[in-house]
Order: sequence, then structure tokens, then C-alpha cells
Amino acid sequence: MEPNSPKKIQFAVPLFQSQIAPEAAEQIRKRRPTPASLVILNEHNPPEI
Repeated sequence: MEPNSPKKIQFAVPLFQSQIAPEAAEQIRKRRPTPASLVILNEHNPPEI
């Protein structure tokens, strides 16, 4: 978490809130998971590897 990465937040928030449907956002998350989402997924589901 670098303090000099506001672009990442500004890009993600309006994009997911306004332009992309929830289903599309979930598909994108599944395709390109972030470390945070990987942690959340691993807490609920066993790893698929």
C-alpha cells in the first residue's frame, strides 16, 4: 500500500460504481484478482491450486 498511488483508487471506484455492471465487475475480479481479494477468497474457499 504505497501512499503515492491515488490513481489506482480514482480509476477503480468510479469505474466499478458507474460504468460496469456488478456481474462484469465480478468477472474482472475473478480474472485479475488483487492480493486483498485473494485473501478474502481464501478465507471463504479452499485454494483451487
